[in-house]
Amino acid sequence: MKKIVASFLVWSLCLVSLSANDLKLSTDNVSVTDYQNLFSLKDLKGRKMDLKSQLTKGPVVISFWATWCSPCLQELIAMSKYYKYYHSKGVQFIAINIDDVKTQVKVSPVVRMRKFPFLILLDPDQKIFKQFLGDYPPLTLVLDSNGRIIYKHVGYQKGDEKKLFAFLDTLLETK
Repeated sequence: MKKIVASFLVWSLCLVSLSANDLKLSTDNVSVTDYQNLFSLKDLKGRKMDLKSQLTKGPVVISFWATWCSPCLQELIAMSKYYKYYHSKGVQFIAINIDDVKTQVKVSPVVRMRKFPFLILLDPDQKIFKQFLGDYPPLTLVLDSNGRIIYKHVGYQKGDEKKLFAFLDTLLETK
């Protein structure tokens, strides 16, 4: 019983500390590169992709999304509008779909219909999503070239993308 109460208290403290949607994290966080095989996911064509190869190209924006998540789709549509601009400045975009095996057949048609320009990866068992402490999508992260999380946003409302782009602008100015 004491373990249950202690676990509840720890979980409650975590929720209180993460109550804000936007988190700009310091660079002393655990580096993603500390996990040996953190990122080895397949793309829509079945090719394996890893995070390390993307980190060498510049900061990486990762958006965890699902086909059944309307805010996710709205966020990806908003990001698509600015993709070319930020990609030309060296920012990499990865959209990681977390649909399970049953609904994963919907991913390719949604991507084609919406013409998402991002690298789309599949995380059907949500292993990577959970490693990034995802509870529900959309979850958007920015990782620096060392694999550290430097920006985190949970959820989406129209205009949230402006916060992300302002952060990216500041990040690119300091390069």
